[in-house]
Amino acid sequence: MRDPSHSLNGLTLSGAKELSLEYNVPVFDVLHMAINLRGVKSKGVSGRGRFLFKQDRREYIMAVSLGENTPFKHEEGVLRIQDDVIGTVTDIEEDTCDETYYRNNGRALTLNSNIKSDCRGCMFCGAYDSVETEKSLTTEEGLNNKIDELLKESGDEDMSFLDSIGVVTGCFPSEDDVLGHLLLVNDVFKNRGFSGTVCYVGSQITSEDCLVEMGKNNMALYLTVECFERRSNLLRLGKAELNLDDGRDVLKKARNAGLETSFLYILGLDSLVSISEQFPEYLDVISRHPIVNLMQNYQPIHETLRHPTAYSMHYFLGARNLIENVMGKTSMRPRLWENYRAPWATTYGGDILES
Repeated sequence: MRDPSHSLNGLTLSGAKELSLEYNVPVFDVLHMAINLRGVKSKGVSGRGRFLFKQDRREYIMAVSLGENTPFKHEEGVLRIQDDVIGTVTDIEEDTCDETYYRNNGRALTLNSNIKSDCRGCMFCGAYDSVETEKSLTTEEGLNNKIDELLKESGDEDMSFLDSIGVVTGCFPSEDDVLGHLLLVNDVFKNRGFSGTVCYVGSQITSEDCLVEMGKNNMALYLTVECFERRSNLLRLGKAELNLDDGRDVLKKARNAGLETSFLYILGLDSLVSISEQFPEYLDVISRHPIVNLMQNYQPIHETLRHPTAYSMHYFLGARNLIENVMGKTSMRPRLWENYRAPWATTYGGDILES
């Protein structure tokens, strides 16, 4: 029987230290993972929130669920696990899905450019249900107006300070509509000084012709794989219809067209066996480390979607080590600024990660 102090809800500081030794993972990383998985409780707040978590000289952005079903408590400027203080925190802000936000010290822009609430069907996604007001950025005028807002906020003359734009498009009616939107974003931003890479996050672009066009425009593809098992039950129909083999073929065609490639994966939905079997299958078709998101409960019902073994830190630490064993054979490593919900915070396979 597993130690209750190693469970997601019953985790203690001493339990985290024991897990650190067992899996050769820093205690901070164990705690960082658990906060992402279970969120925090704090008086007078619910839903989702974000704050800065600081320990020693480390500082991390946390975007998590707020509720009672967690061993972590956010109060009076500190974060506690059970009764033990583990770091300092800033006040909780509401975590809304704004249409744009920066990462990588302001050099990477995430653009949720389509109406997000129109994209529904994946069982585990509830991030956009809380969006009360949102503007579609699918026209040249709308994009230029957004750029004007961003430049006014930053004080810059143009968008040359950006290295990349991650376009999370939501659902468009067709592949051609998605491509047309990506080309529009690329053209509008480049007319305003941008010279970096547009990174498409989605699964609607699959044809060689569209991928070649993306390659001509120096784009990147981040395929939303999400899970390996129960795909017809967990994913919206259009995404589920792209099976794993077909998805890898899309990534292969993208690489042949000159695109940088990666995929998105949610850790907590599949068995460890599937993870160990499937991750190696992507080694030859990606050029950047997969974006591995720890599963969070946006809604209480999401708890029922977890794999039966994904209620213990042993599952998540075991999966972390499995992925490191696969990806460690390559030069690809997680870029921490790309993902605030990663299983990694300070180290990867024993090596220090760049912040």
